[in-house]
Amino acid sequence: MSILYGISYMGELLDETGSVDKELKNLIAGFSASSTGLE
Repeated sequence: MSILYGISYMGELLDETGSVDKELKNLIAGFSASSTGLE
């Protein structure tokens, strides 16, 4: 759970700096979704 929190935190942090593009966002979202499914 803390891992997923860290991923979302990093995503938001990068989003604020504007250095995240759509592909990276989708990659993070897909990884989070698959990790949640494994739990």
